[in-house]
Amino acid sequence: MRTARRPAPCATGGAVAGHYGFDSFFCIPGKEGAHEKGGVEGEIGRFRRRHLVPVPAVASLAALNQRIAAAGILDDGRVITGRPVTVAAAFAAE
Repeated sequence: MRTARRPAPCATGGAVAGHYGFDSFFCIPGKEGAHEKGGVEGEIGRFRRRHLVPVPAVASLAALNQRIAAAGILDDGRVITGRPVTVAAAFAAE
């Protein structure tokens, strides 16, 4: 059943989610969920600015992927201001 709070993913999205083994979920619409998207986009921007600016000089796509993976591991130990636990601990709890 499709509702405003639980839209149906497109067929392609469902196939990708099934292939990679993750569940899709959607933000709460309206004012109640207005904060959800901004936090994620802000964190992506922070990661990009911190680890990918200036553009890293790498020999291959594999080297770039290794660099990004190492940056992600480094960020796992970070504590977001006002939060009591690390990023990794919050992710594990979620």
